[in-house]
Amino acid sequence: MIYKYISKNCERLKYFKWIFQITTAFFIVWVYFNPHIRVHPFFTISLILLCYILQDYIGSVIKDIDAEKIAKKIRETYIATLTHDLKTPTIAQIKALELLLNNHIGPLNNEQKELLSLTKDSCNFMYEMLSTLLNTYKYENGDYVMNYETCNIISLAEETINELESMLKEKNITVHINKDGSVFDTECDKMQIKRVLTNILGNAISYAYNNTKIVIVIKQDKDGIRFEAKNESAYINPETMDNLFKKYVSHAAKYNKVGVGLGLYLSKQIINAHNGNIYAKSYEDNHNIFGFVLPIENVIKYKKDAVY
Repeated sequence: MIYKYISKNCERLKYFKWIFQITTAFFIVWVYFNPHIRVHPFFTISLILLCYILQDYIGSVIKDIDAEKIAKKIRETYIATLTHDLKTPTIAQIKALELLLNNHIGPLNNEQKELLSLTKDSCNFMYEMLSTLLNTYKYENGDYVMNYETCNIISLAEETINELESMLKEKNITVHINKDGSVFDTECDKMQIKRVLTNILGNAISYAYNNTKIVIVIKQDKDGIRFEAKNESAYINPETMDNLFKKYVSHAAKYNKVGVGLGLYLSKQIINAHNGNIYAKSYEDNHNIFGFVLPIENVIKYKKDAVY
């Protein structure tokens, strides 16, 4: 508790430490030499020792906090620089591969197209992983600035499904959207909510059984606009469920998949930043639900400010 208070008020305590030292010294001198005050020498020595112990503790904690802040700043700068420097050539590779696949350089046979498509998919995965890493650090450090605009959740979901079409075809999975309500617009950061949808639907497809169906429910209830994706996949035990949205927790290896354990963690940060709630449910009949709800206040704001 004391460490937490010192951490929160580190800069103030730096000044307090020096004031405390000077005040303590004057007090001890005043008590010791004041003829009207009779103090046992043991009390004076104990007071001096207590003051020095307290000062030393505050000083050591402040020093540790300063070192921690410097290390954190270096780490953040390193991550941001590394991520940016890796994203730039990755984007160039994706654009070059798109030119090749669109036959701008010359005609390609089917084997060449397949090889280039796989390479492009790898580059896209790398780009998304770098973006996720950078956005995670921004959210953790409060550096991300929300760009709110009016968004239609159904349109965003359909757009995301179209972008994941190749994954759906590969596993022969169909997607059905159920709409319940009349208002599906809300004020949100469109790009970030799209990232959440991509993470949730990407996971739903990746872990779903082949030749199955994913049911998406988008509805308006008392809590706001709710999005849920239900798939047919393996039961997730309670212990695993408790850790799903934690940092660097990935269960991809269990299913021979690739993952860094940041997708759902970042999704939780994004939904929390929108004052919403993200959740997951698992049933023993091998059905799982991942969803989120954006607060009703966003819907009210939209309806109030909309111009018809």
